Amino acid sequence: MPRTKRDIEKQKTFARSLNTLMDLHHIKDAATLSRLAGMDSSSISRYLRAKAIPNSGGMLALARVFNVTVEELMTGATKPPTPSQESLQSRVDDLSTRLQEAVKWARQNLDDTTKRITSIKVQQNQNVAVFMVGAYATLEALKAVATGAEEAEAVEKLEQTLLKLRDRPSGPIH
Repeated sequence: MPRTKRDIEKQKTFARSLNTLMDLHHIKDAATLSRLAGMDSSSISRYLRAKAIPNSGGMLALARVFNVTVEELMTGATKPPTPSQESLQSRVDDLSTRLQEAVKWARQNLDDTTKRITSIKVQQNQNVAVFMVGAYATLEALKAVATGAEEAEAVEKLEQTLLKLRDRPSGPIH
């Protein structure tokens, strides 16, 4: 039976749709599709070459394989495949692994930062201690050489200041 121009266009549209769906679903050849649909591979080959269109039973079988309607299969108005449960689980597992790695990295960096801050505080305290030792040594030297009332008063003020510094809670000295 000769094919009309309209039939030829339907077959070409169907062939494009079928090829697109096979690509989207990673189905590589007619043999694989025929196994999935329970159809003859020579029929699938004819559909792919735009030489024929399946009957209603074949349409339903192919639509089920691709999880589309018969209309979507016929017109090529297809949507991307819905991710499978395994695919979604794989994504969840991947994201979970990445999240665990990010948390581990954050904890390690927090530990490193805490160690650096502690080290800086220790260094500051050491610097303050060295300053105080030097200041007390200077105070003692000044006491030894102070001769007048003004000098004795200045030495007394210095000693009071050093005592205040020594007794204040830790923190920066302004």
